[in-house]
Amino acid sequence: DTDIRALQLSNWDGNATTNKVMIGFDNSGNGAFDIGMPAQSADFAFQASGGERMRITGAGNLLIGTTTSEDTTGNSGPKIINTGDITIDGNRKALVFRSTQSSAHQMSGIQWWNEIGAGVQCAIHGIREAVSLAPGALAFYTSNNVDTSSNNGEGNITEAMRIDSNQRILLGTTVSEDTTGNSGTKVISGGDITIDGDQKAFIFRSSASAAQIQSGIQWWNENGAGVMAKIHCIRSAINKAPGDLAFFTNTDVDTSANNSEGDITERMRILSSGEVDIYSAYTNPVGGTTRDLYVRSDGRLGYLSSI
Repeated sequence: DTDIRALQLSNWDGNATTNKVMIGFDNSGNGAFDIGMPAQSADFAFQASGGERMRITGAGNLLIGTTTSEDTTGNSGPKIINTGDITIDGNRKALVFRSTQSSAHQMSGIQWWNEIGAGVQCAIHGIREAVSLAPGALAFYTSNNVDTSSNNGEGNITEAMRIDSNQRILLGTTVSEDTTGNSGTKVISGGDITIDGDQKAFIFRSSASAAQIQSGIQWWNENGAGVMAKIHCIRSAINKAPGDLAFFTNTDVDTSANNSEGDITERMRILSSGEVDIYSAYTNPVGGTTRDLYVRSDGRLGYLSSI
């Protein structure tokens, strides 16, 4: 009834350097295995005739193909350290990270450390964005210097990109504030967006054949109150899909006009025919017969006025 070992193996030869406790298995010359505690060690090892294959350290780490249990993660706790590939065979299997807390936080992930464990070179982590409903984002990190003491000695590891729970792609920022007035996925960048190469394009593809305003470029103010200026393509007819290019400006982004985008107003339009309509200072409609000034398709100026 006492808490004692039913079987105990002990081998003390009087020499702490050579003393070991091992059990040997020999399969008639086909191969051999020794399992037990090597000399000068608190670990439990699995040794084949060709060398050690696996070890469980006294600290609880599982070492596969190595005898070194260097901690390169900056975190305590047991580890699996493998010097070869880790392969998951089968369909719909997974490498599972299960969180132990319900708060909004950075969850477990995958990290790439440099050869001496100085810091994290890059990483991918799950982000729990909120407590309720547990919305999840995927964050990507990079580093330009692993040798600094920043981030608890992990170096200058910085979030470079995030895919949030609303399928927005955030580049150089973790803020996914919606400043467009429209729902749907977004790419939000904290820096320049550059397209390298010749004859490349920034493409807006319409999803409808109606005569309507198409996607475009908009400039919003710093707190997302409204659109300061924008450029849009206008599909002016269904048949043949003729396209105009419209330019808008704004005198007040704080009004509730235009679905709270402010007093955004069209000022000029390049028609599909090549004519340029300049919006009248007297609020005459663009493209109509009461425009004040326009440039004809042959390049000559024209003038019409209702005043």
